[in-house]
Amino acid sequence: MDAPPIQYARTEDGVNIAYWALGDGPTVLFLNGPHFSHSQLLWAIPEAADFFELFGRGRRLVGFDWRGTGLSDREPIDFSPGAMQRDVAAVVEHLALERYCLLAQDQSSYVAIPFAASRPEEVLAMALWHGSLGIDNRAKAVEMGSELMRQNFALWTETVLPMMAGEGASDAFLAGVKALLLGAMNQEAVTAWQDAIFAHDVTDAAHQVTQPTLVVHRRECRSHQLALAQRLAAAIGPAQLQILPG
Repeated sequence: MDAPPIQYARTEDGVNIAYWALGDGPTVLFLNGPHFSHSQLLWAIPEAADFFELFGRGRRLVGFDWRGTGLSDREPIDFSPGAMQRDVAAVVEHLALERYCLLAQDQSSYVAIPFAASRPEEVLAMALWHGSLGIDNRAKAVEMGSELMRQNFALWTETVLPMMAGEGASDAFLAGVKALLLGAMNQEAVTAWQDAIFAHDVTDAAHQVTQPTLVVHRRECRSHQLALAQRLAAAIGPAQLQILPG
């Protein structure tokens, strides 16, 4: 499947946000992790494109690049929850979305949670894939080689990434992911992103979420501890924890 065309929405503080949309039906807004935030390079990975095509059947799937990353404006670099919520809002308002669901991957959960809590009439439901409450990322980051990521992100992609991907990852897949990571963020953005995920705790916002929420965790995931998913699900009243094999 060919990648959908890139379009742009503008935030209230003047940042141009690149987004794409495909399919028809109920809208699902996909919030990717900032380190995977480059729409063209993401769609160039066959496994990602296959997932989007399958998941988009019977739905309208919308994805975008965060400010400071990918094809969106690279300045300003600001990964605070407030700034990133403005990115989400820009796409929502540009597309005139009235009701939609959120699918948030990895650290984007610290944006999806307060966004959903603040818009209970708009956000119908939410799925959090390998998410956390924010402050828990401190333990996660140690496993991911956070200090190396801060110092030399390119070296991190050569050393830590293959270990995280596991022995079953093909060379082609790893090459695609590496290109995506290096294309999504420069070193300055990587450092700012790491600072942000250490600085923010969205536990209070999680307690305010009223929408049905699915917290998804793969049992053998190397970059995300089961305990993080369990704490996240416990903090959101209507949440259900789904543990998948693999």
